[in-house]
Amino acid sequence: MPLIKLIAAIALLGTAIASAAPGDPIDPKTFKDTVSLPLGTQGTIQFKMEGAAIASATLVADPDGKLPGFRVDFKQQPEFLGLKVKNALTKALRYRAAIRLKGSKDFQETSLINPIMAGLLGYETWKDPIEELVLFDFKLTAEKPEP
Repeated sequence: MPLIKLIAAIALLGTAIASAAPGDPIDPKTFKDTVSLPLGTQGTIQFKMEGAAIASATLVADPDGKLPGFRVDFKQQPEFLGLKVKNALTKALRYRAAIRLKGSKDFQETSLINPIMAGLLGYETWKDPIEELVLFDFKLTAEKPEP
């Protein structure tokens, strides 16, 4: 029974109920290495290495096993929209995100639970009517999970 409670606690910590914060619109096109995820997107975001940094983010359906990357799945759930990220990279991953709500042309930055540790899953959830999610500003970090 304690193991089930631990798993439930970890799942709750890894899930964020985020909502679009009011603020000035942002233009994701002004950021380097953006990846657009329309609702229903599944795939792998892959990178080229530039020294110890990742660059040239590209969403692919059939990943090249020689390139670093992570899986994404952005879909409608019964009560919310969810983004599942499987970090297959060798280090913790940080990124930023912007959302475009249905009926709007503007994007707003949204809050995220970061980083996603190497080899682990991360979940983001929104109750907002998001039509498009853009991920950008990808970074590998040396962060380690808290004990």
